[in-house]
Amino acid sequence: MRIVKVLLRLLLGIFLVGIGVMVIGLLFYETADTGAQWPTAQGTIVSLHAWEEIDDDAPISVGFSSRDWFVTVSFEYEVNGVRYSWFQQWYESKAEAEKEQLKYSAGAIVTVHYHPEIPAIAVVEPTKHFLTWADLIFYLLFIIPLIGGGVSGIILALHDLLNGYKNRIRYR
Repeated sequence: MRIVKVLLRLLLGIFLVGIGVMVIGLLFYETADTGAQWPTAQGTIVSLHAWEEIDDDAPISVGFSSRDWFVTVSFEYEVNGVRYSWFQQWYESKAEAEKEQLKYSAGAIVTVHYHPEIPAIAVVEPTKHFLTWADLIFYLLFIIPLIGGGVSGIILALHDLLNGYKNRIRYR
């Protein structure tokens, strides 16, 4: 019975960690997408850097690319007479990264979406995220088993509680 209690606590802990990771992920996406509703200002592109990251350990056999392209755009903008410099980074395919180099060349005028309470934080592409699809799939494959483990732990605990209750009644 002691082993069951230890396993139950372990599974419950895993479940809570899974829920925490899921909540953090949802907050990340909610924050990233709310940039579209932020106030806007006119800004200027300072620089764009696109680079390829090669992952030698990527599981090519299951269909994931071992080559990821990232784009970093640095820009300046002004809000209420205060000048700000910021950057945004996101993941792209090679073809999209090449298009972004033309769109965000140095000196280009862009619309900047800035945080209403913290104008020093801004984005030029409110719907672009740094998280890759491979990362998202990994997190989902990681979170689902955690939640499954937690749920199975709760079911196991309820089963043990009911059986323990039945045994107590039987031995009285």
